[in-house]
Amino acid sequence: MGANNTRAGVIAGTGLGNLIKKQFNCKYDAIILMESPGVGAVNEARIGGNRQGFASVCGALDLTKVKSIDSSFLEKAQASFKDALTTLPDAKVIVVMPMNDDSALGALAAAKQVGREKDVWVLGHGADPTSWCEIKNNPQWSGDVAYFPERYGEIGVPYLIQAARGKAIPEKLQVNHVWITKSNINKYYPNAKCS
Repeated sequence: MGANNTRAGVIAGTGLGNLIKKQFNCKYDAIILMESPGVGAVNEARIGGNRQGFASVCGALDLTKVKSIDSSFLEKAQASFKDALTTLPDAKVIVVMPMNDDSALGALAAAKQVGREKDVWVLGHGADPTSWCEIKNNPQWSGDVAYFPERYGEIGVPYLIQAARGKAIPEKLQVNHVWITKSNINKYYPNAKCS
């Protein structure tokens, strides 16, 4: 029961790819993959999905422009991203593909710290309350793929009842991920407030 991490990554990468295509005709100076190697298969599925989704819009990634950094937690993400920015002094379109909202928030905080927030274009994973204001107000945040943990019961309980009755159930029960943007956040999260 849970996420389809590859599918979520594809949704997120496609969303960011659409923004980069609209704004820059798919031209970019760098792609930074913000990975969390410690989570293994989840990291590979989300980051791989991000890459696949982005490529479906903008074509194969220019591997000479791709950097991978460790962003295992918010502070690490911020420090790693700040270091990465120093290696890209002239980059004006930096595509950022993290595996969660904390990494995306860390990237934005690092970019802001060095006055380069307008050079960074991010996606998010989770659509957590911590990201709602960014989704609503920050044009650099392309959107966020929702995981809806609050809906797991709605998915799982009916199948538990079927299983208790001896009926076969799917091996994997996965949430239906949705791309959350400024235009639809209130539909999915009507209580999404910004302070």
